[in-house]
Amino acid sequence: MNSPIPQNTLFVISTPNLAASCRFYKNMGYRIQKRTNRQAFLYDGQQSFFLHQELPNLPNIQFVIYTPTVALLAAKLRLQGLQMTNVSTKQKGKATEAIISNPNKVNILLSDAETYLVNTPKKQSVVLGEWCTYTINTSDINASKQFWETLGFVPVLESEWRSKSIYLKNELTNTRIDLQENPAYPFTKTVITYLGKSTPNTIDQLSDKAVDFDFKWFPSPHVTGQYGCAGITSPDGQPFFFFKKLQIANMLLSMQELAA
Repeated sequence: MNSPIPQNTLFVISTPNLAASCRFYKNMGYRIQKRTNRQAFLYDGQQSFFLHQELPNLPNIQFVIYTPTVALLAAKLRLQGLQMTNVSTKQKGKATEAIISNPNKVNILLSDAETYLVNTPKKQSVVLGEWCTYTINTSDINASKQFWETLGFVPVLESEWRSKSIYLKNELTNTRIDLQENPAYPFTKTVITYLGKSTPNTIDQLSDKAVDFDFKWFPSPHVTGQYGCAGITSPDGQPFFFFKKLQIANMLLSMQELAA
């Protein structure tokens, strides 16, 4: 069987107030591609985001993966021992939607609904960092790695500095996952993390826009000037981290005061 590969991955954010959340993300620099009364599609120059006002058909969903071959992908995941819930079918009994929960209990919706196939601009500057990753805490990093590999993600970096971490990337959708295993300081929410050399400028620009920061730190105790790392929580409770260097990301995620 050919490995069915997802064609689009959306990070999902639930909000009690769509208008307030849209204002916040637009102020941060996100482009609102499409919006209705209950949902909006956002783009940051790299990744697509699906913002919805507590839609009942998306219970605790963290990612939506669009693929025209839901039935094939669901069958492959079943062979890996994963359970499917809320499976919807149409003609000839083929699955058109299914919800799966990976080893770190991140719910994912598989769907062939073209609503989730969002066309992104071919050329748009990246507003918040050179690259974006989704940082997920897991109690079994190897099982989580195997899960994401099944979905077409490939490991690109492994580290045990401060905590075990594995970075994976889906080349087709340009989506990155950062798995962290640190039992001492677990965090429960998936964090949207931006990294790159431009981080200090990004922090300055967001400060000029009056964005409220949870923290802003210099790159090291002996360096002053521009901040090299920062954290933000959106009005809907979504955490963001901004780091100048990859090692700083691992260091901060291992600290107790950032575990939430």
